[in-house]
Amino acid sequence: MAYQGYSSGTADSGSTADSNQASVGDLARGTTETVEVFHEWTPQPTNSSVERVIDIDRFNPPDNVRLVSHVVADFGKGFRSPEYLISIRRREAAKIAESVRGLAEWSESTQFQVWTQQPFEQLRLLIQRLSEAEQSAECPHEGNSCEILRQLRDTFLNLGWRHYRRREVRDCVTAILVYLARVYEVSSNDAELAMDQLFDLDMDPAVIPQLSCVQDDREADVSS
Repeated sequence: MAYQGYSSGTADSGSTADSNQASVGDLARGTTETVEVFHEWTPQPTNSSVERVIDIDRFNPPDNVRLVSHVVADFGKGFRSPEYLISIRRREAAKIAESVRGLAEWSESTQFQVWTQQPFEQLRLLIQRLSEAEQSAECPHEGNSCEILRQLRDTFLNLGWRHYRRREVRDCVTAILVYLARVYEVSSNDAELAMDQLFDLDMDPAVIPQLSCVQDDREADVSS
């Protein structure tokens, strides 16, 4: 089937698409790759340097590469800002996308379940991390992101990991994660679209709405 909304592709852990107002469909048209660097002033600042390496798709390179440098004057405030939470979500979502993409190598293995533990655990930890950060955030920002992440996490449960043997499932989930790794803000429409995509693939994103990003994930296991 054709996946509406989410475009497939790769995302570097330190780069994002060029849009603070991007919608799901905008990614396919984006031609600018953005690298964001955060400089945080601490009570006792020291000299340091920050380096970011961008992996450019040689078959479809961007027209421009934009460097955005942020200076966070208040160290404590920086860790409560939406920008800090966004940077966590983008970086970790890109890593999980690579893990899901890598399942292709083991899709025929009798030990395939073992290999699905990595993306499952990465999803669980990212939800937990965003939840803990939002508890002291200036304002809630990543609720819709967490809803999508819970949807993806739950697709591994109740033997759902078996679906990941299928290429169309891996492609869809990877595209969703790439989207989370690129956009500034995730909307409720994005969460609904993600759920529709997963249902269309006969998966079970059994999400129950929660007030916080995640609760009671720590004992979950792919085999359950």
